[in-house]
Amino acid sequence: MATVEDAEVVARLGACIQEIHHENRPDWFKSANAQDAVALYKKLLSNSTVTTFLAELGEDLVGFVMTKVFVMQETPLVWEQTIVEISQIGVVPSARRSGVGRELLMAVRQLADSISVSCIQLTTWEFNAVAYRFFESEGLEIQLRRMSMPYSAD
Repeated sequence: MATVEDAEVVARLGACIQEIHHENRPDWFKSANAQDAVALYKKLLSNSTVTTFLAELGEDLVGFVMTKVFVMQETPLVWEQTIVEISQIGVVPSARRSGVGRELLMAVRQLADSISVSCIQLTTWEFNAVAYRFFESEGLEIQLRRMSMPYSAD
């Protein structure tokens, strides 16, 4: 499990994923910035609701998954749900298709087992077909679609 001391490693691992997002949606995602990312990950890794796992391949750290546990309160419309949300997951290009992603999701499943959650969820972008096909192969299913359109009041 990653600690705040691992912020630089997580920032390095996250940079390749950040660049994929920036290349596909530069209107939404900034280019990777190591200094800003380290500060962000230090903050996230010190949050008690955030759990981050690192993956190794041989001697190298090659992937990470960051999760957040939250409780959706019961209302007159929905039941209470304890949810593990995968907020970030990434594997360096050289280690993809080697079982690292599956290993990271197994760690998330073990976390979910330990706290009796209702579901594991994540959000993935439509441009990232490789990622969502992987998630589907691991048993995740589309539950909703978020739609948007560019808008300006001008």
